[in-house]
Amino acid sequence: MNVHTIGLPPEDLYPELVTFTHLNPSPVLVLDASGHVRYLNLAARELQKEFALADTDILKMLPTNILEIMRQCLESGTQARRLESQIQNRWFGWSAYGVPGGQTVYFHGADITGYKKAEKEQNELRLKLVQNDKMASIGQLAAGIAHEINNPLSFVVLNLNHISNYGRGLLSIVEQYDKVATLIKAGSMSTEVEAALAGVYDTKAQEEFEEILDELPSLLQESQDGAERIRAIVLNLKEFSHTGEGTQKDADINRCLQSTLKIVSYELKYKAKVIEQYGDIPEILCYPQELNQVFMNLLVNASHAIKQNGEIRIVTARRDEQVVIEISDTGCGIPPENLSRIFETFFTTKEVGKGTGLGLSISSEIVKKHHGRIEVESKVGIGTTFRIWLPIAHGGPRATENQHAGGHRKL
Repeated sequence: MNVHTIGLPPEDLYPELVTFTHLNPSPVLVLDASGHVRYLNLAARELQKEFALADTDILKMLPTNILEIMRQCLESGTQARRLESQIQNRWFGWSAYGVPGGQTVYFHGADITGYKKAEKEQNELRLKLVQNDKMASIGQLAAGIAHEINNPLSFVVLNLNHISNYGRGLLSIVEQYDKVATLIKAGSMSTEVEAALAGVYDTKAQEEFEEILDELPSLLQESQDGAERIRAIVLNLKEFSHTGEGTQKDADINRCLQSTLKIVSYELKYKAKVIEQYGDIPEILCYPQELNQVFMNLLVNASHAIKQNGEIRIVTARRDEQVVIEISDTGCGIPPENLSRIFETFFTTKEVGKGTGLGLSISSEIVKKHHGRIEVESKVGIGTTFRIWLPIAHGGPRATENQHAGGHRKL
């Protein structure tokens, strides 16, 4: 068999190549450097008819920044791939190829409507799973949260009862003063005034006026503090349980951890001492709500691994162009045969009602979405450490480097 050297096609193949391009079932467009259409194959013509596009509107099929794409292709001689455009209810994926030494750019398209629909359904399913995991986590923490709310609420209610009684006493004293003031205004300084003044002193003694003055400010302050604690708990829960993935923004990971810790502290404080060691780290571009969910899953798992009098350590640091978060516990540890499965969907060793098998799987997906990685090392009877690496520059070139991996298990 003779093998022809690959390079420019021989001239006798040009007619066949032209025919192949013209009859290609995928749309092909050729544009000159000014963005004018030089050629449409049959498939592109069919789309033009389908969308009722005049010749002047044909570029609506292509991505909106078409001239910038062409300029880059022609100047650098590179190819542009994974371009997308939407027209009416259809989606198209495009690749652009600049002709070397020429002034034309070829656009080759494919209908990706089915892919975009499947992608949308997959994202919706993922969001539902994430939301279910959130609500399951809150359900598991409900008893502790209710107890934590009940504590400040109890002394707010008790203080309000005292304040109500004090208020009645103060009103009685004021009424007595009003009587004296009325008599004084009438110019009477008789025994009647003296009796009224004596009534004031008797009422003050009866109502323990000095005690009211001493206790009232602290009762009001305690009630205000209790109400603020309740408000903070409710706000944290509201933010955490919010449906959807929110918006991507710069966030302080240390503050995210502190906020999450407030929610799970009711679960942790009777089991473990929490040691926080926050490093000097920059803000990173991320989805804070989703990362908070990861931190909650790891902290709750740490709590479940500890029977009593344990220790949970939270450490953050910067390692080159990444932020590292470590959450360690002195719990029971993970057996080697389970270590390779802990990120599998629905895999759990917890008893019924205490675990869904979604937490670590969803946490892994969230970290991957942030172009990071999650590692775990564990020894039975000693404890477990989860380590999360997140790029400071979102999706930057160093985001996926395997730094400091050592002997850890890596996703």
